[in-house]
Amino acid sequence: MTHDVEEALLLSDRILLLSPRPATVERSYDVALPRPRDRLSRELAERKAEMLAVLLEAA
Repeated sequence: MTHDVEEALLLSDRILLLSPRPATVERSYDVALPRPRDRLSRELAERKAEMLAVLLEAA
């Protein structure tokens, strides 16, 4: 578990975004990026932006 979107994208194969209390699964992402993952890649940046938008929307 992490609060860092970039860390989750770099280390995980699947990411669950949780809603505020009571915590429920807001959205699920399969991270189908090749390893090792490049934190500067366009694909990772696009997924990060999408996830941050969902988190900001829920806040």
